[in-house]
Amino acid sequence: MAMATASASAMSETDIYAKLETLGTAYQVLRHKAITTMDEGKEIMTQLQGCVPANLFLRDKSGVFYLLVKNMGTKIKFSDLEKTIGTTKLSMVKSNVMTDILSVPAGCVSVFALENKSAEKVIVLIDDSIDKSSKINFHPLVNSATVTIDYVSMIEFIKSCGNAYLIVGLK
Repeated sequence: MAMATASASAMSETDIYAKLETLGTAYQVLRHKAITTMDEGKEIMTQLQGCVPANLFLRDKSGVFYLLVKNMGTKIKFSDLEKTIGTTKLSMVKSNVMTDILSVPAGCVSVFALENKSAEKVIVLIDDSIDKSSKINFHPLVNSATVTIDYVSMIEFIKSCGNAYLIVGLK
C-alpha cells in the first residue's frame, strides 16, 4: 500500500515535528506500514501508549466544519451530538472536501491537520471520556507514522493553530 501524502502546498510531517518542538511538546514517533483504516492499525495500537482516537471530519447544515476526536469505543448518534453543540444535520465530509479543507488524504485526519491555513475555521470537538491525564496518538499528516503526545499538549496544539474547541459528552 502506498503512503498517503497531501498536496505540495500543505504542511508536511517534518513541519509538524518542528511545530511540536517550537511548542516545547514532548513527543514520540512510531514508524509503521501505511494504514488507512482503524482495522489495519490494530497491531500498531498494541505498541502505543494511551488513547488511539477515532478522528471524524464532519459538517453541519450551515457549512460549519468540525473535527471530532473520540475514543474508539465511544458510540455516537449525530442527533445527540447536534443537540449538544447546538447545530443540525451533521454528516461525514466527502474525501475530496476533506482534502481541500484539511490538506490530508483519507486515513490521515488528526488535530495536526489544523496547522494547515485552510483548516483555520474548523471547530474541534473532543470526547470528554478521553482521559485527560493520558497520552493520545495521532498521525502526523501521513499514515505511516503515529505521534504520541499528552492530552494537555493536544489542547496546546489546537490553541496554537487558532481553532476553537469544545469538550463534549458523547454518551
